[in-house]
Amino acid sequence: MRNEERLGTSLEETNQSRKAASPPPQQTQQGLLSFPNPTEFVELPSGGEYYAEGHPLHGKDTIEIKMMTAHEEDILLNESYLRKGLVVDKLLESVLVDKSIKLVDLLIGDKNAILFATRVTGLGSDYTANVTCGFCGTVAQEEYDLTEFKNKEITLPPDVEKTDTHTFFVTLPSTNFKVEFRLLTGKTEKIVTATTAKRKKHKLPQNRLITTLEQMVVAINEVEDRSQISQCLAMLPAKDVRYLRKRYELVCPDMDLNYTQTCSSCEKEQEVTLPMTANFFWSNN
Repeated sequence: MRNEERLGTSLEETNQSRKAASPPPQQTQQGLLSFPNPTEFVELPSGGEYYAEGHPLHGKDTIEIKMMTAHEEDILLNESYLRKGLVVDKLLESVLVDKSIKLVDLLIGDKNAILFATRVTGLGSDYTANVTCGFCGTVAQEEYDLTEFKNKEITLPPDVEKTDTHTFFVTLPSTNFKVEFRLLTGKTEKIVTATTAKRKKHKLPQNRLITTLEQMVVAINEVEDRSQISQCLAMLPAKDVRYLRKRYELVCPDMDLNYTQTCSSCEKEQEVTLPMTANFFWSNN
């Protein structure tokens, strides 16, 4: 018996019914490709205050990022990026919605906030890391809720003067040098890393601190010659160096990753900074 006789319908009618029940292949494909990738807005520690006019973040207090996908997971596993130390930059470049924003132009604090938000939205807020007690040396595993860490509240110290060009003046206590300094960006961070690596390759002292100060300091007593500034920074008393670094930390917009930890062995409290280990971008689950 033919199929149409068994089913009580004609073959033509059956085929027409199947076509009506199944969407065309093109519609199915469009439905998959139109799946929206969720985004969220990250609050910038700088509030967009330190970017020049014309910069995409000038006057903007948030930046839009998309959630991590399988593509970002591949970036985290890319051996070439891992060897070259490019994983973080490649990851952040991938999640930025506005591709006109360049990582090298971002302030370090804003970059840190984006990194933090990417971890939380992509892998969750639970994070585990080891912390060493500064008193007894006990290593303890700490569990963190990353959503509890917020942006710093910036209050300009009375001995620091802010300029209209987004630099700062401070007078050092020992030498009385008047130093003009600026906030570091992704570009200056790359310069410090590259310079340190080059010196290491040639078996020279790496001098990462001095190299960082060289990128930070704009002028000393109104002298802007880079050679003189470098020589001066190398000879600065430790007291002045610490004073300058502390003032930089106080005015630099960033995340506040400090907290008080109580040692489980000696029960003493210490102020520590959230350890950002290699496991930061791996979920506990």
